[in-house]
Amino acid sequence: MASDEQDRLSHGLQATATTLANVALRSSNPYKALTARLRTNAPSPAVTFYNGGERIELSYKSLDNWVAKTSNFLVDELEVSNAETFYLDLPAHWLKVVWLLAIWATGCRVVTTRNDAAHTVSSDPRAGDDIYCSLQVMGKFPEAPTGFIDFITEVRKFDDFFNPTTIATQIDFAEIWEVPRLSRILISGPDFLPEQIAAALDSESSLVILLNADEGSKAKIMRDEKVTCTWQ
Repeated sequence: MASDEQDRLSHGLQATATTLANVALRSSNPYKALTARLRTNAPSPAVTFYNGGERIELSYKSLDNWVAKTSNFLVDELEVSNAETFYLDLPAHWLKVVWLLAIWATGCRVVTTRNDAAHTVSSDPRAGDDIYCSLQVMGKFPEAPTGFIDFITEVRKFDDFFNPTTIATQIDFAEIWEVPRLSRILISGPDFLPEQIAAALDSESSLVILLNADEGSKAKIMRDEKVTCTWQ
């Protein structure tokens, strides 16, 4: 890939959380942004996920269905209250996007440590966690460890329409995460910040999440998916 294209793709967005202190912030309502996008472009890709040879694509409609089911799970199964706290022990995965949006849709918050959380969602739960979230959700998935709520089994029981009864959570994100409207954003690190998801939705952009890929595969995926900027 030519160096000028690399510069364009970088777009000054290869920042980490440690570089975000004392920068200007923008406020966004990610769940409201999702529902707005659903009304205008439901069939378009919202999240495209790669992990080795696996490729999963969620349209805005499919993403909204998962968010609705998860939100209903939170309200009806966990009986969450406004501003209840969650810790997400999940890698860069499309399910983490779903969880973030459902947490915000129900007026709850994401925290950065287990000790500050009323609930912990983990793909590899430990003592003190309460929700097991398998990352193998297509076809046969692993049996849940004993003593944890099996999210993938339980969430399938809930309706794919969510009627909020509380105000969705507003998220502040650093202006460094701003991208041009309708961007195609590559996330290629092992994790991502919640604020990045808020920023992507705020700009009506879609995500390509890449987990466990070598540089050759990454370059091909960037071309195939028509990526316009990267977050690493």
